[in-house]
Amino acid sequence: MGKLAPIPFGCAFGIASGFFYVGCVTFMLITPPQCVVWISNSLLHGIDVQPIIRHSIPMSQALIGLTGTCLLGCVFGYLTAVLYNFGVRSEID
Repeated sequence: MGKLAPIPFGCAFGIASGFFYVGCVTFMLITPPQCVVWISNSLLHGIDVQPIIRHSIPMSQALIGLTGTCLLGCVFGYLTAVLYNFGVRSEID
């Protein structure tokens, strides 16, 4: 397999992370609170998240969260592509 372009891969991963964040926010807006807690507890192997889940988040905080998630996704995607390319290069040599 060929090498990955780190910047486009990072951007794609960041955008995908942003869509995931928006999907999570939408899910929390349209689902009853007890269902959100039950599903979150199930996804986190039974850790009780009820004391830390907030159902009313200001729009400014949601936008900061979206921006941070996209940026962290970009960095993670970039580093993943760089490490992948390093592994591909060492296999070819």
